[in-house]
Amino acid sequence: MTAAGNAERLATVLDRLGARQLESLVGYLRRHGQWAAAARSLGVHWNTLRHRITKCEERLEDDVDDPDTSAELWLLLRRRALAWSRSPVGVAASGHVECVRRVVPESASERRVAGYRPQRASFDRLK
Repeated sequence: MTAAGNAERLATVLDRLGARQLESLVGYLRRHGQWAAAARSLGVHWNTLRHRITKCEERLEDDVDDPDTSAELWLLLRRRALAWSRSPVGVAASGHVECVRRVVPESASERRVAGYRPQRASFDRLK
């Protein structure tokens, strides 16, 4: 399959992913496939993240750990304003997508003191 054909196929599948799957995929790709770091940043257990990524891979029919696939996915997510490199807060030009940065305290005692509660970023599908 050509690179353009693969990008179109991945874009089509991204349109069908739910908000939690998209959020998990962005977190996983942002942390370069490091399960523990990605799960911590999303505020979920790493087994939950593994399950979500496995479901994403089934729908994508591709391995997200493959460098070509992960790069293509990251660029597609950036193009759709669902992922950012430096700026963690942003809204798509159409106003449909909002992702709010969450600062996760490192230790359990810091989380108790700060009253930390994980929040989910909101993702609406872009057309």
